[in-house]
Amino acid sequence: MSIGVPCGPQPDHRQTWVGLVNRPTSFLSVKTQFENAGDALINRELVRICSEFSRVILDTSRCPPSFIASMQLDKYSPHVRKTGSAPLFLRLALERFLRRPTYYFLIPGGYVGEKHGRQLLSLVANTAILAAMRLVGVRVCHVGVSFERLGSRHARILAFRSRLSYRLLARDANSLAYAESLGIRVDGLIPDLAFGAANYRSDISGNEGVALSFRVDQADSQRSDVEILIRHLDEVLPQSASFKFIAQVERDAPFLRELAKREYPSGRLSSFLATFSDVDKAFDAYAGCQYVLSNRLHALLFGMIAGCAPIPFVDETVNMKIIGIFDSLDIQPVRCGRLTEDLGPGSIEARNLASSRISSIVSSQEQALYEALEAVFCHNVMEAA
Repeated sequence: MSIGVPCGPQPDHRQTWVGLVNRPTSFLSVKTQFENAGDALINRELVRICSEFSRVILDTSRCPPSFIASMQLDKYSPHVRKTGSAPLFLRLALERFLRRPTYYFLIPGGYVGEKHGRQLLSLVANTAILAAMRLVGVRVCHVGVSFERLGSRHARILAFRSRLSYRLLARDANSLAYAESLGIRVDGLIPDLAFGAANYRSDISGNEGVALSFRVDQADSQRSDVEILIRHLDEVLPQSASFKFIAQVERDAPFLRELAKREYPSGRLSSFLATFSDVDKAFDAYAGCQYVLSNRLHALLFGMIAGCAPIPFVDETVNMKIIGIFDSLDIQPVRCGRLTEDLGPGSIEARNLASSRISSIVSSQEQALYEALEAVFCHNVMEAA
């Protein structure tokens, strides 16, 4: 299943939308993990790219001020109108009453596990709202989503909800195949929205160190797996390669800070940076690094966009979305049970992708992301022609 074909010719397609008479309006309501720089980035990029094709009205009423500040909407999407929930839905209803093309974008990210109690009731209520939107002609879209280890009730509701969607685009082939096996209708693939940042970020990598960012809250063995990895890296990397522990998610900070404080047998330098409250600071953290090793998807993508060679460190039982995305980029992960085989002496150098290849991958993903979102809005170009 392909990403799709853009409806306007390159490279003038961005100007096609500027003076569009029948310019659509996109509505978004942000509610996500507010402790996570990756979530701030993918929401920023969804808003930024949608604003090139449509007017954007954004409900920020459920966001802490620090999260909105991290997105830097005034800098990256200066024409976006910020509002509350009630005004957003009133404006949405008005747009449809006037028979104007109207989109509602669900927030991107991953679906995992089962829903119980209040979470289940909330999912059912939100699905009913989406059904009402569909009835009045709103084009409900969900782009940049992944699915793994879904509970049966959660999967059934998502399968029903997928029938309400105008476009549902998964961010990796594993998620697409898994979703379709559960009856969830998926229209195609789209690169992770983080790649949109390649539009304004550049290579700041170097040969000074290794960026390291890990979560240890998914499986009982994750903490010990990471500690084994760090000891292994200390043995096989030259002493001049410093360790830079980067917390892009707030709950990762205590463990990473602890790792940074340790004295390593090699005598190498180590440092700690917390970047979960500032997207651009999160990118800057990778300055001078040659590699990024992580079991956090967006730590790997932040580092890659900054020019670092990505080395995913995965547990196959809980990290399928990372495996799926990097499979599509032809980048093999290091698996917890195969550390010696996957990351033995000399093999780290073999994983050091040339900067030109990293740049090519990032650039192609940014272009494909833009084209996939352009295709979502294509119908309005044809209406206005």
